[in-house]
Amino acid sequence: MSFRFAAAAHRALAAIACLTFAPSALAATITWIGATDTNWSTPTNWDLGRAPITGDDVVWNGTGPFFANYDLVGVTLHSITATLNAGTVSGNPIALQSGGFIDDSLPATPLTFNNAVVLNGPTILTGASRYVGVISGTGPVSVEHCGDIYFSSSNTYSGSTSVSSNASCNGGRLILDAPNSIPPGSAVTVANGATVFVLQSAAITSLSGAGAVLLANASTLTVGGGGASTTFSGLLFGAGGSLIKTGAGTFTLSGASTYTGSTIVNAGRLNVTQPGSIQSPTTVNAGATLGGTGMINAPVSVNTNGMLEPGLSPGILNTRNLNLAGTLQVEVNGTNAGTQYDQVNVTGTVNLTNATLVVTVGAVPGGSVLTIINNDGADPVTGTFLAVSTVSVGGIAFVVSYTGGDGNDVTLTAMTAPGAPTIGTATPGNGQATIAFTAPASNGGSAITGYTATCNPGNITAPGGALATSIVVPGLANGTPYTCSVTATNAIGTSAASGTVGVTPLIPAVTAFSGPSATGTGTINASFTGGGAGCSFTTAQFIPVTGNPASPPGPAPAVFPHGLFDFTLGGCTPASTITMTIVYPAALPAGTQYWKYGPTQGIPSGSWYVMPSTITGNTVVFSITDGGPGDDDLAANGTIVDQGGPGNPGPVGSPTAIPTLQEWALMLLGLLLMLSGLHYARHRRLV
Repeated sequence: MSFRFAAAAHRALAAIACLTFAPSALAATITWIGATDTNWSTPTNWDLGRAPITGDDVVWNGTGPFFANYDLVGVTLHSITATLNAGTVSGNPIALQSGGFIDDSLPATPLTFNNAVVLNGPTILTGASRYVGVISGTGPVSVEHCGDIYFSSSNTYSGSTSVSSNASCNGGRLILDAPNSIPPGSAVTVANGATVFVLQSAAITSLSGAGAVLLANASTLTVGGGGASTTFSGLLFGAGGSLIKTGAGTFTLSGASTYTGSTIVNAGRLNVTQPGSIQSPTTVNAGATLGGTGMINAPVSVNTNGMLEPGLSPGILNTRNLNLAGTLQVEVNGTNAGTQYDQVNVTGTVNLTNATLVVTVGAVPGGSVLTIINNDGADPVTGTFLAVSTVSVGGIAFVVSYTGGDGNDVTLTAMTAPGAPTIGTATPGNGQATIAFTAPASNGGSAITGYTATCNPGNITAPGGALATSIVVPGLANGTPYTCSVTATNAIGTSAASGTVGVTPLIPAVTAFSGPSATGTGTINASFTGGGAGCSFTTAQFIPVTGNPASPPGPAPAVFPHGLFDFTLGGCTPASTITMTIVYPAALPAGTQYWKYGPTQGIPSGSWYVMPSTITGNTVVFSITDGGPGDDDLAANGTIVDQGGPGNPGPVGSPTAIPTLQEWALMLLGLLLMLSGLHYARHRRLV
């Protein structure tokens, strides 16, 4: 038993060794010779004496018929190259490796693949071939046409599709002659020089590039389903073909397209940008946007909840007839159309059917007039924006006109808050201040409706009318320094504050006093000037020479027909001078002097003396310097105390008829009397 088991094991190992080291076929370039039949599986149809295997590069050089039956199973080829004559391949699906290709370099005699083609990665389809069967599997697919390549089935491969023109030949196209020949999930790029014919409707993820795309007959090309944003700078052309934009992204047409079917924007945004143009009637549906800076040489209709947004921050979009039932959104950042704000330039009619206007504002001077719809046609604007005459954004309001410009343009007049007023002077008052100002240089495009003065501390305000040039601010504390400013207001808002001015309220100075004389002669009027802004009567009264608590002691030096004027001035500037004017009820007789009673530097206890004055008719004018002669407190302290009146000699022999003299004159008189007495005594002795 052991021997037989060992022998069996030896035979098994030998068999395994034979299998392991037996030579195997390697992938190679294999050429069809068609010696036996049309089956790919027949070894004698191939120059290597075997059927193609996985990884082979298959070549057909024109030898033998190529109406071949692809009956291979489980084989994944690297490539198929045809170098001569036309042929048709049918049968099982042809599988290509990643990086594989099919190359028919004879554009006049294309290969036709009736069977399906399965891709296992990036694949290049070159030359002129017709793919009748479904192309499936995993791309992306690069089409390099040299002659016509047809996609004649609703293909299902995944990945992008790029189309270019093979540099080795001229002409050729990728022709899509079945619905969705390019799968809906494919992003398509058509390079400059390449051409795609859309003969049946197709829906693709996106379209980009600078090539040409024919929208033939009644075909429809739907782009944007993947939501990406792309630009096609090439040519869309054809009679009757249509374009549909869907998906959330932006599809930009920047080439001069000439297709004449409709353009429908169902989702996302379609931009037509300079130098781009289309000749297609364009409709924008709810949730979608049309914009750009190019030309739409056909009517544009924006339905309810659709949006027309001209420009590219900003710019001018040109259209033919405009029917707007959705939203017009414009961006404003200045006064120049196209460079600073958006505009729709319409050649034709403008019809606004309960449309909505949205204005996005960066900056614009108040009073500016902006033409947001420039109607080059002769017809007036029909309809209005939905119950909107003013749109306010960012502190700027706009008044909408439908007869602006040359009479049929839609314009916005920008209105802002006014500029700041120019501050003037501040005049203090008793618990208040009067603030003067001038109007701002700009009213913001809207009439000023009023002004407001504000004083701080306390943020104390007071209003002024539209034509005011000064405002009285009450409720201020006397003696407190305030800083005040002014703002202007119009229908849009309130300006920035003006500059400031300082002021300290105070009790107004009383510089005049009137009252009846103490002797009953009539009314006396006294007033003064000088002494500083705060200098004011603090006490004032007309008193008799005797009999009043304020009357002077001792005999009077003269007759005082109107009594005395007793007053105190306070709040004066220290050491300042005031000039007092007193008007009496009757003319003062010749020889009248203004006598004063009070302390002097020489006699601090008080005495009568004459104040230097000017007496004209019934008026006396004299000056007193704070702390100088005439000021009873003898100090330069801002307070002036005085008591006096006009005195004149009385009847001869009366006690008051003694001439009024200064103190030195009285001393001289005494000396003369003494000398006279001595002379009289001497004379008697001699007698």
